[in-house]
Amino acid sequence: MLDDDFMKMTLEQHRELGERVKEFRETMMQPHVMSVETKASRECRATSNVLKHIDRMKSALDSLVCRDFPECEDATKIYYGMSAAWIARQAESSNAELRCNPSLT
Repeated sequence: MLDDDFMKMTLEQHRELGERVKEFRETMMQPHVMSVETKASRECRATSNVLKHIDRMKSALDSLVCRDFPECEDATKIYYGMSAAWIARQAESSNAELRCNPSLT
């Protein structure tokens, strides 16, 4: 049997994996991915199944990081919430809107 510490992820590894998982889930939620054919299509069902499995994985990893790093105050945000890339895109989009429409300021 393997030693528990042998396979233990570091907090930084959890943070990196969390960003990748959030980015992938956000990609799967994009309209051009979700709007394939009909809701009953094989592709749409497969996409829905992928999202369900991603959510199960996020839950398991969230439990793991919270258990392994109880002192980490933002542990629950590692696998949940928006990715840094999504937040940056939203900020850029808001800035572009303000530049195009100064009356919003």
